[in-house]
Amino acid sequence: MVSGIGIAWVIVAAGIFGYWMVWDQRAQLIATLSAHMLENIPIFGIPLSLNFARAEHLTDQFFYIILFIHFSSIFFLFILLLVHIVRVTRAVINPPRVLAYAVMAALFAVSFIRPATSAPQAELGRLVEAVPFDWFYMFIYPLLGYMSAHQLWGFWSPRP
Repeated sequence: MVSGIGIAWVIVAAGIFGYWMVWDQRAQLIATLSAHMLENIPIFGIPLSLNFARAEHLTDQFFYIILFIHFSSIFFLFILLLVHIVRVTRAVINPPRVLAYAVMAALFAVSFIRPATSAPQAELGRLVEAVPFDWFYMFIYPLLGYMSAHQLWGFWSPRP
């Protein structure tokens, strides 16, 4: 059970960092809110949101770090999947061929019906007004309007 929870969090983290790689207004909003949440963990010296105050602070190195985190999360996902299914003898991890083809065809059709689009390019000098919202990956951010980041960390942190 614990490995399944870890898998879910790795998928969410990979999706959030995947949005950062596009660097549009949605990514700007996610980066600002994520930095605000991480600032409330007492391991960082200076506020992380200062990195997103000016465009000069965002260098190529920042995006290489994001790229590394995004792709290394897949490695951790595979490790957690291995831990998750290693206890099951004769585990079947591939779906039936017909189901796999049906899902692939459905995703292909949906990609033509409703293609993924980017928001306008991020401008750090301006506040983000309205962005398309993805409830699968960004579900935690609306809670910042109702509780502080400290309360949110206390709410989502695992308890012994």
